Amino acid sequence: MVYANERVGEFSRITTLPDLPPVHSFEIVDLDSDSYLEIAALTSNTVERVYLTSNQGETGAETVANFEPSIADNSYKKLFVQDFDNNGGLDFIISGDSESHIWLSDEQLNVNPLDLQLPGQLYSTTDMTGNNRMDMIGLNEENVPYQLVNTGTMGYNGRMISPRASGTEGDQRINSFGIGGEIEIRSGVLYHKQPIDVSGCAFWIGHL
Repeated sequence: MVYANERVGEFSRITTLPDLPPVHSFEIVDLDSDSYLEIAALTSNTVERVYLTSNQGETGAETVANFEPSIADNSYKKLFVQDFDNNGGLDFIISGDSESHIWLSDEQLNVNPLDLQLPGQLYSTTDMTGNNRMDMIGLNEENVPYQLVNTGTMGYNGRMISPRASGTEGDQRINSFGIGGEIEIRSGVLYHKQPIDVSGCAFWIGHL
């Protein structure tokens, strides 16, 4: 279920969501860089973009990635949406029980599968090495944590931004990092927007 914030302390349920297959995982992102946040939803064989088409709560959906085999029988299903190659476009990682696969976006924001198989049960992505690239953390078949370090050869740039609350009202103990807000950046013609759900927000800006 999705509820719209009416900005007066009230929420109204959006009842016009598209009829999708069962959704196993989702992320709130701006997939097409139009400044509007959307839902990237993982089904058994696709990633769907669910978006608002009007201020009255009407919605639409389109398939942005297809993949085989189906992950319906996997007990673990997780979608990650990040820019893993720092070229300025959002990529997908779909993780199952024993393997994970990655789709990289091109300059037209279309995603294509990468001929690379990663271990399964990825649980998080973050910059673990300080090189402004998103690394991956997961559990192996023996439930031992492992880390995958992300490297590249193109020299694309990235920035990690840590928002802080501003203003003089309150003591900022409840939410000093802006959690629940939104953050936007622009580098030339490249635009990014994302929700603030962690204390450090990663942005990728390609070549400066």
